[in-house]
Amino acid sequence: MMEPTAAVPADGSTARRIAPSRGPETARIARGTGKQWRLFNAALSHTPDFAYVFDLDGRFLYVNRALLELWRKPFAEAVGRDFFELGYPPELAARLQRQIAEVVATRGQVRDQTPFTDPDGTTRHYEYIFVPVLAEDGTVEAVAGSTRDITDRLRGEEELRTAAAALSRSNLELERFAAVASHDLQEPLRMVAGFLTLLEERCAGQLGADARSYIGRAMTGTTRMQALIANLLAYARLGEVGEAVAVDLGETFAAAIDNLTSRIAETRGTVTADALPTVRGDATRLLQLLQNLIGNALKFRAAMRPPVVHVSAERDGTGWVLAVRDNGIGIAPAHQERIFGAFQRAFTSGTYDGSGLGLAICKKIAESNGGWIRVASQEGTGTVFTVHLPALE
Repeated sequence: MMEPTAAVPADGSTARRIAPSRGPETARIARGTGKQWRLFNAALSHTPDFAYVFDLDGRFLYVNRALLELWRKPFAEAVGRDFFELGYPPELAARLQRQIAEVVATRGQVRDQTPFTDPDGTTRHYEYIFVPVLAEDGTVEAVAGSTRDITDRLRGEEELRTAAAALSRSNLELERFAAVASHDLQEPLRMVAGFLTLLEERCAGQLGADARSYIGRAMTGTTRMQALIANLLAYARLGEVGEAVAVDLGETFAAAIDNLTSRIAETRGTVTADALPTVRGDATRLLQLLQNLIGNALKFRAAMRPPVVHVSAERDGTGWVLAVRDNGIGIAPAHQERIFGAFQRAFTSGTYDGSGLGLAICKKIAESNGGWIRVASQEGTGTVFTVHLPALE
C-alpha cells in the first residue's frame, strides 16, 4: 500500500513516500507513481507562471519553483501550510481560503486578480484560477491553481487608456479649432463674394469683357474656397463616431439618390442598385459615404456617354462588400494608391471641381465603421469602389 506524506519538492524527488514493497505489483505501482510525479514536477518547475495544488482544507500539496522563488522559501517550509501560515495579509489570505472552499463545494472554477507584495517590498499584480481535481467517483479530491503576473499587461492597458484619452482630447480640440477656423474664414469670404456681386450688378454697364472675366474668376475661387472650408470641417468632425445601429443600405441608397436628384438629371445619368443588405454602422456617415461615391461616379463621367452607376453587395465572411461601379473615365494606376489621401486628386487640370477630400472622407467613414475601402479601375472604361462593412448579426 502507498501512504501519502507530502507533495513534490522543488528538487524533483518523489513527494509521496512509499512503504516497503509487499510484492512485485506494489513495487511496480510505486515506481510508476514516482515517475509520474517527476514528470509532473519537471513540466511545472520551468514555467514562469505559478502552479500549485491544495488539499481540501486549502493547504499546499505542491508548489512549483517560480512560486517558491517569489516567497523566498524552500519547499519544506511551504508544503502543508495554508495562506495564513505562510504570512499572507489576513484579508487576502481569508479571501483565497474562501475561494478554495468555494471550488470544493461547487466543483466550479474561480478566477480573480490581486496585488501582492513580495519579501523585497515590490508590489505586482496577479491573476489566478482555482479548479477542482475530481476523483473517479466525481468527488473533489484536491484543488489545482495557477497564477500569472499581469503587472506589465495592466500597465500597458493603462498607458493605452491614457493615450486614447489624450487622442480623444486632441480630436475634440481639432474639431473645435476647425469649427472656429471655419467660421472665421467663411466670414471674410462671404464679404468678398458679396462685394463682387455688388460690383457686377451695379457696374455692369461700365465693365469691359476682361473685368467681367476677372470678377467671374474671383467668384469661382471664392466658391471653391468656401467648399474647401466646409469639407475641412466635415473631415475634422469625422472623429465623432455615432452609435452603431442596424442600417438598411436599401433605404440609405434611396436617400442618397433623393439628395442627388438634380445632379443625376443634369448629367442624364442612370443609377441603379440590387437588393442591398442591412449592416451595422453609423447611419448618417454611411449615407455620406454612399452619396460621395455615387456623386463621384456622376462627376467623373466620360464625355461621349451618359454615366451609368450600379450599386451591389456580396456577403464576405463576417461582413458585406458594397460595390459602386461606374462607366466613367477611370483612374490611372499611378493614382489609385493615393486618391484616398487628403487633398489628393487624380485630375489636376481644373476640368473637375472639388476639394480633394471626398475619398479621404469615404476612407475615414469606412474605417471608423469597422471596414475598409478599395478601388479597381481601368482608364477609359470605368471604376469600381468596394467598401467592406460589418454584417448586422
